[in-house]
Amino acid sequence: MLIFSGSADCPFYATCEMLGDKLQRSLPDFFLTKVLVSPSEWDEYSEKIAKEHGWSKMPSPIIWRELVDTGGRVTLIGDARDFQEYANTYYAMLSRLSSHKLLQISIDNQRYADEAIANRAIKQVMLNTWRKITIIGAESPTATRLSMLLAMIQHSSKARKMKLYLFPGSFLHFDSVVRLKESLDDSACAGFQVVETSVNLTEALENASLVVILDVVPREPSICVNGTLKHSETRAEWLDRRFHYFYRLGECIRQYADQNVRVLVTDSEQMFEGAETISSPLNFDVQTLHMACKENIPLNNIVGLPRALECSMKSALARRLGVRRCDIVDLIIWGNIDSVFLVDISCARVHRRHGAVDSEAGPAWFNLAAEPLVFDLRELYEKIIPEKLEKTRSPGANAAAMRHASAIFSFIKQWQFGYKDPNETITSLVLSSPEHYSVPAGLAFSFPVTTSPMGCFEICQDITMDSTKMQVIEKCILDTLKDWSVVDPSMLTEFRKEAAFSIRSTPKSEVWNYPSATTAVAPAISVECVDQGKRESNNALDRRETSKNVST
Repeated sequence: MLIFSGSADCPFYATCEMLGDKLQRSLPDFFLTKVLVSPSEWDEYSEKIAKEHGWSKMPSPIIWRELVDTGGRVTLIGDARDFQEYANTYYAMLSRLSSHKLLQISIDNQRYADEAIANRAIKQVMLNTWRKITIIGAESPTATRLSMLLAMIQHSSKARKMKLYLFPGSFLHFDSVVRLKESLDDSACAGFQVVETSVNLTEALENASLVVILDVVPREPSICVNGTLKHSETRAEWLDRRFHYFYRLGECIRQYADQNVRVLVTDSEQMFEGAETISSPLNFDVQTLHMACKENIPLNNIVGLPRALECSMKSALARRLGVRRCDIVDLIIWGNIDSVFLVDISCARVHRRHGAVDSEAGPAWFNLAAEPLVFDLRELYEKIIPEKLEKTRSPGANAAAMRHASAIFSFIKQWQFGYKDPNETITSLVLSSPEHYSVPAGLAFSFPVTTSPMGCFEICQDITMDSTKMQVIEKCILDTLKDWSVVDPSMLTEFRKEAAFSIRSTPKSEVWNYPSATTAVAPAISVECVDQGKRESNNALDRRETSKNVST
């Protein structure tokens, strides 16, 4: 393998780079690695390389050969002129680019090096501010597994190790939190500098960099009346209790946490048990925190995470297509996560698809659209998704906690540490609406978002929408507003007025007819509505063919 190292502004490095790329494309066993160094760092780098290998200090570029498989001493090839002679002697290839083209390439290299330096500086700031994690609801089985995953993160220096504070969702479970702390101390993992427990919320949140809120404030258990289970607490009463809890929590976060704190609200670990004592209203909780913190903390720093649900839906789709769950990317969850939501596969992609009939081979980045591969959408929405939700209704506590903790940890790595799946471009988050897709401004709603390696994200604005999908999203909006009407009914009233006006102004043939959306195990969208567009297009084609036949 050949190593190309050079200064970003060096046109001679550009000459060797282009010639090396040409050799790599032409020769199957020719491998090269490029080391692009900023001009300000080149002197230090060249001195280091020369001292390491016993060479004299050389100008840019420096090219050498390494025996990767067998090892041994590296072989110096030399500078740009030496490499061109080497390529001409062994492979009969020369660089024939003009000086103007080489200068353009060197300018592009300089721009790339500057961007890389800026990204490293931003990531360094992110890591330096990553000091304290507070987990609220730490008595949950999810907290045990999440803490171990965080503790096993490798840090390059002792100064970057994190502090973990465990705060119980209820003081009755403080003993469980203490036992978790003892287990983490006994594990002797290097990821945490210190692990603390506290029943003082101010102490737990003071200067916190990340606050993870697990499932707290459960609904009162059901009671049996004449052989029938009935809720001892109405949903409105439960939401009112949650509002007061999360509003006080938001005020404490605003006052005591770091000014750039990030707050991650998670859904419950067994959200599809069919019992509202376990399923948590994720959108409602996020909106409450937005209300409490909006003056001091950016709203994009407070998000809800439906990734456990997203992973379950990917698993169901992957089983249908005969691939692994990690081979399904860009599946979208819209709506009110614990109640009415939409599973959208219109943007989903499939990697490493090897079907019996439709197998297509390609490089690692090659993928196929998932929706055309699902031959029967009726089966997907009426059988596969409901069966998957039914199977997750009553899993063991450990299995549910493992799935939930894995989803949270993967997002924390992506959000805070910049780790990103190169294939995944879209994920779903509960955010404050900027009035995209007809969602009222300020409403917490699950949107598709794109993320960057710097931990920033923005709502996708180019998702293709049809009338059927918009009908389901309107129903999701209505359900979210019904929950929020416990706090502020004005948003629901205004939305109903706008919806009524829109219906009156719509032609009769296009009046909305909301399909059923997901509530626990019902399909996310009725197949009749999914197939309606296809039937209309087929009918149009039939009419077109008939008119042709008549004219002939």
